[in-house]
Amino acid sequence: MQTLSILVVLVFFLTGCFQKDSENLNVSNLHWFEDTSGSLTLDQILDKAVSTEWNKAPHQNFNLGFIDSAVWLSLPFENTKNIQNPMLLEIAFPLHDSIDVYLLDGDEVVKTFQTGDQRPFAERPIKHRNFLFPHTVPPNGKLRVVARIKTTDTMYLPVKVWESNEFFAYDQQEVLLLGVFFGFLSIMLVYNLFLYISTHEKNYLYYSWCTSCILYLQLTQKNLGYQYFWPNEVFFNHMSVPTSTFLMIATSAFFILKFLGLDEKQYAKTTLAFKFVIWLAFIGIIWGVLVLASQTSIVSYTAVVLSSAGLAVVATVAVMGILINLSLKGSRSAQLLAVAWFSLLVGSFIFGLGRMGVPMPMILVENGMLIGSTFEAALISFALARHIKVEREARMLAQELALTNERKTREAQNSLLKLQEKTTQQLEEQVQERTYKLELAMDDLTRANLKLDSLSRMDSLTGLSNRRNFDQEFNEAWLSCSRSKKPMSLLMADIDHFKAINDTYGHLFGDQCLIKVAGILKRCVSRPRDLAARFGGEEFIVMLPNTNEEGAYLIAETIRTGIENIKLTHEDTQVTFTISIGIATIVPSMETSFIELNENADQALYLAKEGGRNRAVAYSQCLNKNGINQAVLN
Repeated sequence: MQTLSILVVLVFFLTGCFQKDSENLNVSNLHWFEDTSGSLTLDQILDKAVSTEWNKAPHQNFNLGFIDSAVWLSLPFENTKNIQNPMLLEIAFPLHDSIDVYLLDGDEVVKTFQTGDQRPFAERPIKHRNFLFPHTVPPNGKLRVVARIKTTDTMYLPVKVWESNEFFAYDQQEVLLLGVFFGFLSIMLVYNLFLYISTHEKNYLYYSWCTSCILYLQLTQKNLGYQYFWPNEVFFNHMSVPTSTFLMIATSAFFILKFLGLDEKQYAKTTLAFKFVIWLAFIGIIWGVLVLASQTSIVSYTAVVLSSAGLAVVATVAVMGILINLSLKGSRSAQLLAVAWFSLLVGSFIFGLGRMGVPMPMILVENGMLIGSTFEAALISFALARHIKVEREARMLAQELALTNERKTREAQNSLLKLQEKTTQQLEEQVQERTYKLELAMDDLTRANLKLDSLSRMDSLTGLSNRRNFDQEFNEAWLSCSRSKKPMSLLMADIDHFKAINDTYGHLFGDQCLIKVAGILKRCVSRPRDLAARFGGEEFIVMLPNTNEEGAYLIAETIRTGIENIKLTHEDTQVTFTISIGIATIVPSMETSFIELNENADQALYLAKEGGRNRAVAYSQCLNKNGINQAVLN
C-alpha cells in the first residue's frame, strides 16, 4: 500500500505539472480555418480576413475530431519584454502527419518550418517529443504565426507560445515525472518476469506481456518511442498507434481470462466474450503486420485508428462489467482485478473518447491512460503478490501440520518408553493387548489398501480390468512368452451397433449390455494368466498367453455365441445384440512387437465388422485369403 500511496502523490504532482499556464496565449486570439480542398496556399490564406472569415478557437486545446481537411491556424507570436527573447511555438500533439509553420512580420515571411510524424525525427527543428518551433523575437516584437496542419489522426490542436526558458523549466518537471511512471511500469515488467522465472507461474508471464504492450502504447502516444527507439522508422512509428492499441487489448484480455481461471462450461458466455475481444484485437494486429510488411495502406488508416479506439473503450467497459458480475458472485480473483481494472477503464475510456473527437482537456486525454495503466500495474502486482502469499501460507500450514504430527508421534513414543520402564507384568499384558489391536488395525489397513489397489485396477461399471491394469499385465505376460517362446493371442471385441442401442433404449440400458458382456467374458476367460478388460466405451480386449490361434478362436467363438444368446427386456420388448471379435497371435521375439500384435487384432476386428458383424475373424485368415478385400468377400 505504500507504493500505491506514492503513486497517488505522484499523480497530484503530475497533474499540477501538466496544468500549463495559458497567460502567454489569449484563446480569443487563436483562429482556425478549415481548408476542405486541402489546396490553399499561404498567399490565399493571407488574403482571408481573420476577423470575418476565420473561426475563433473555443478553448486553448480544442479538438476537431477526425476530418479529411487541412486546418490553418493563426495566432500571435509576441515578445512583451524590452529585451530580445528566444520564443517557442509548441504543438503538443505529436501524431500530426504534416505541419507547415510560417512566422510573419506583417505580410513578410520571416521563417518557415516543415515537419510532422511523416518525416524522420532528425528533421525536426528541435529534437523533442512534441513539435517545437523556435525563433528569437526582438524587444516588444509582434510577429504572427500561420500554420497548416494535415493529419489522418484526430485533429487535436493544443497550441501554445512559450518563452524558451519557461518551457524548458516546465519540460524538465514533465520529463522527470513521465520517467517515474514509465520507470514504474518497466520495474513491474522486469519484476514479474523474474517472478515467472523463479516460480514458473504463467500468470506472471502473461502479465509481463500485458505490461510490455502498455509500455509500447504509451511510448507511441507520448512520441518517446519515435524520439529514442525508432527515430528513422517513419512508417513503423505511424503504424504503431493502432497496432499498439490492439496489442494492449489482446494481451490484457488474455491475461485476465487466464488469471480468473474460469471453467469454460460453467462460464461459457463469459469465456466467449473474452475470446471474441481477443480475436477482434488479433485481426487488428494482423492488419498492422500486413501494412508494415507491404509498406502500403490496406485499409483506411483513420478507420483503423477509430476501430482501435472504439474497441479499447468497448473492451474495457465489457471486461469491467464481467469482473463486477463475477465479483458479486464471490470470485476473489475477480474482485481484485475489478479494483485494478477500474483505473485502466477510466484512463482508457477518456483516451478513447478523446481519440474519437469528444471535446475534453488534453491533460485527461493524453495522460489519463498512462496514470490509469500505472495504477492498474501496481494493483495487479498486489493481486499477484497476494497469490504468492496465499500459496506460501498454504505450504507453511502444511509444514506446521507435518511438524505437529511429528511432535505428537515423538510424544507418543516417549510416553510408550516411560510406560515400558514403569509398568509391571500387568502393564506388559496391556501393551501386548494394544500391540494386538495395532496388528489388527494394520491388517485392516493392508486389506483396505489391497481393496483400493484392486478398485484402481478395475472398471467400476463392468468389474473387468481397466486399461491401465491390462497394459501392466500384458507387458509382464509378453516378456514371459518371449522368454518361453510361447504364443501370445489377443482378442479385440466391439459390441455391434452400440450407439444405436444407446440412442434407442437409453444409456442405462446400454450399461446393462456392457455388464452382461463382462459376465460372459469372466466365464469364458478363466485361466489364471488370461485377462479380459474394458478397453473403452463398448470395446473389450482379452489377453491369452500361451494360447495359439486355434485356442484363441475357440474362446472367441464361445464369447460371441454367449453374447448372441443374451436376451434383455426393455419396456416389454425383448432386445438382443451381437459382438464382433478380431483375433491375432504372435510368438514374441526380437523381430516382433506388441504394437504389431495390437494392430493385427485391430485389423481383424475391422474385417469382422466389414464382413457383416457378429463374427470372429483371425488375422491369419485374412492373409490366407489373399488380402483384405478377398477376406471381406469371403
